[in-house]
Amino acid sequence: MIVDAYIEGLIGDALIVPVSVNYEKLVDGNFIREQLGTPKRKESFRKAMASIWKVLNAKYGLMRIDFNEPFSLRELVNSFKERRTSVPRPIPSSRRLMSRQSINSTYGIEVIDKHRSLVDNIARHVVYDSCAAMSIMSTNALAYLLLNKHRKGATLGQLANSLAELRNHIGTRRDFGFDGASESVILRAAELLGDDMIEQRKLPNGETFFTPNTLVPNVVETFYYSNTFVPHIALDAAVVTAIGSSVSETCPYL
Repeated sequence: MIVDAYIEGLIGDALIVPVSVNYEKLVDGNFIREQLGTPKRKESFRKAMASIWKVLNAKYGLMRIDFNEPFSLRELVNSFKERRTSVPRPIPSSRRLMSRQSINSTYGIEVIDKHRSLVDNIARHVVYDSCAAMSIMSTNALAYLLLNKHRKGATLGQLANSLAELRNHIGTRRDFGFDGASESVILRAAELLGDDMIEQRKLPNGETFFTPNTLVPNVVETFYYSNTFVPHIALDAAVVTAIGSSVSETCPYL
């Protein structure tokens, strides 16, 4: 609607502000059943009241809302027009990445097709800015470490050292939604995620050992919490994968 109003001259410009929202623990629960292909359970008044009672008596930690740098719709549209006229169109390869376009609109399908490409580019710009600026919460960090570096579990000291290394590695490129000693952050995140996702047990020497629950539904939920790191590691992962693929082709014994 905003793009259509600008194209028709109803507004001279509009400032679009991407907003990043992140939680230590999701209030509305998880959607594991739907992600595993199970039909959604029917809601009832009793279940609704039970959910409200559970929300009011549970701990959900902190919430971060970040308002990112606004950008001008007029400048963005002009840049798209200049790029379309100055840059030659690439020749499509034999293997194309296909994305299904949405057919939902408050105006109707005829308006969607009118400025589909422009709206799609603006939407991708907003999503990129929101993901890149999203704050990392304590539960995101713990889930990421247990899924990638400590899949077989680790002690509190090992997780604290890994978290300190992770914070130093990322530095100022991403904002953290937590501070304080790494041990305290790990204990807080483990409490919020709960025993269903992270199992805790005491070792003979008195240390606490944390182990991720490897049942498929629990892994799906843990992976959801660790997704905040994807924008940060996606480029590095793609480069390393490309290098590894080229090396394996030239040196088949590696």
